[in-house]
Amino acid sequence: MQRNPLLEAIADPSKNFLAFLLIGIFGLGIISNGLSNLLLETVGDSVQKNFGVSKILFQFAVIGLIGGAIGFAVYFTSLTRKLRSLLGREAIEITNVVPLTETFFGLITIASLAQPGQLTPAEIAIKHHWRNGNGKLRYCWLICTPDALNATQQFLRTLERECIQQKQQFYIYHNTEQAMPPATQVGTSLHVRIVDLAPELINDPNHIRQLIDNIYAQATEQTGLSPIDFIADYTGGTKSMTAGMVLACSKPERKLQYLVSDRDRRGKIMDSQLMKVTLSYRIKAIKS
Repeated sequence: MQRNPLLEAIADPSKNFLAFLLIGIFGLGIISNGLSNLLLETVGDSVQKNFGVSKILFQFAVIGLIGGAIGFAVYFTSLTRKLRSLLGREAIEITNVVPLTETFFGLITIASLAQPGQLTPAEIAIKHHWRNGNGKLRYCWLICTPDALNATQQFLRTLERECIQQKQQFYIYHNTEQAMPPATQVGTSLHVRIVDLAPELINDPNHIRQLIDNIYAQATEQTGLSPIDFIADYTGGTKSMTAGMVLACSKPERKLQYLVSDRDRRGKIMDSQLMKVTLSYRIKAIKS
């Protein structure tokens, strides 16, 4: 983060208490009072004496003009941006990204085509949260495009066999309006809903955002869980799908994860690590 050291010394007593005391308090205070007396008192007396204008009326007019000029500069010009560039630019710092170690009850992820002999990011995410029946995962929403549907169904059949081996029931919801069971009744069973995504909507981040919002609404209504019990993985999609999912999960209670992979010279994945992202702000839509 780039900052202006002089401004830090003036504004923050912990940086330089002497500079803060002499400049930030006394110095700026004296300058402010001097300008105020000069403009409102001395000039006011002169205007009243020479032009017969009430001193109080003059002072109100000056205060109004200064306030209006400040408001105009702040809201209708680029002055704020220019001052920031002069006084110190703040670089974005990602401080809430940590390795994902825990598992979640619900997972929202994006299906994609796998390279031969390798798992897709969605498959890695599901296996992480399921952990052969030892993880918390009970619900999964799998956003799937037509070209990834066959590979996804093949993976789900493999996952079903693994669930049977662990004596865990497995349910797939596709092209059905059947609701998932509430968390109080789900037990150890695993429920996966395939959410079809039309090819023409793949590059529409606003549609993806709305889709994720709908999934969260459906998930909380059907399961009775809170959004903090779910996590969304944005690794496997296109850039537009990633943007839409991140926008939908800009609320602090909606958790995000992504996959970091180490590759060899041929591009083959050698090692992977899921990372959890916690956002600390909200994004509001603007009215068009």
